[in-house]
Formats: sequence, C-alpha cells, structure tokens
Amino acid sequence: MYRLFSPKYLARDEAINRSYEYGELLLGTHSGEWKDKLSWETPLAIAEHQKSERMFAQSGWFTIQGTDRRPLEEIFEGRKEILRKVEIPNGAIPAARQFLEYAGIGHRQLFPDLDGLSKSVCDMFGLKKKYSTT
Repeated sequence: MYRLFSPKYLARDEAINRSYEYGELLLGTHSGEWKDKLSWETPLAIAEHQKSERMFAQSGWFTIQGTDRRPLEEIFEGRKEILRKVEIPNGAIPAARQFLEYAGIGHRQLFPDLDGLSKSVCDMFGLKKKYSTT
C-alpha cells in the first residue's frame, strides 16, 4: 500500500477538532499536540488536490523531505515498490524518441506550457535554438 497524504489531513489535533496544512506545520504557526512531533526521517508523499498543468500531465506528486537529506534513490535503495530508477542507454535514445513521436507524445504533452509548445514547434519544423554570446 502506498502512503500518500492529503495536506489537510497531514496532522490532526482531535482535542480541538482542528486539521493542519503542511504549510502551517513547516512554518511552525500551529499549536496543540503536533507542536513538538514534526520530525520525520524519510520523505513524505503528498497528494495535493491543486496541481499545475505540468504536474497533472506527468502524474506528479509533491514530497516533503524528512530529516534524512540524502537523494531519494539512496534513501529508498533496494525498495522497488517505492522508487525505481530507470536508466536508458545512450544508444536507445533515438529509438525511444521515435517511439514517443509515433505515440503522439512530445514536449507539449509533457510540458503543457509555453516552453513545451515552443519546443514542440521547433521539433516539428526542425528548428534549433541559437544562443547569443553577447
């Protein structure tokens, strides 16, 4: 079972019938029984209801880093049910790009903003970005 938490249920003080958002918890503007219990070691996945278009397109989630500051792939090393790193060999990249193109997946679908649109147009017309040195 995956442990995803909704921000409004991250901490609850039943004595005063109050839930705390993670912003309140992290900034320390809360009171009650959670005041001294905000130390967790591993990252916590948050199921946020308000996602940006980019996060929605990529099925993204937020994480709140715990006290362990190592990279996620180190913290969850060997825990494939939680995190899995997929490395694509350099030689497979052209075929992978072609597959995504055939599937209709490009910059615009993964990055539904002006940057994604501009990269899609550049790809469509074979345009390369020129960088100025001045």
